[in-house]
Amino acid sequence: MVDKYNCKVPYKKDELISFPGVGRKTINVFLSEFYNIPAIAVDTHVERVSKRLRLAPISSDVLKIEKKLKINKKNKIKIIKKKKLKVETLII
Repeated sequence: MVDKYNCKVPYKKDELISFPGVGRKTINVFLSEFYNIPAIAVDTHVERVSKRLRLAPISSDVLKIEKKLKINKKNKIKIIKKKKLKVETLII
């Protein structure tokens, strides 16, 4: 990182993924927290809750769930209305 990026941490996903031990979840947390770029880190817990609340199909993997959950400019997940649950779910 010292030579290639002049001691600055890059903000592009394709550059960050090249670092050893850095995956999608780490990148999304980093971009969201340090660069204020809307992103969501989908881990096992987010995956399980998303499926339980029927925000994503049971067959979805974490990448599909990440794409399914929409993020607005304020970095909060939009309210998703579910008719079967008869509730409005807001996950922050």
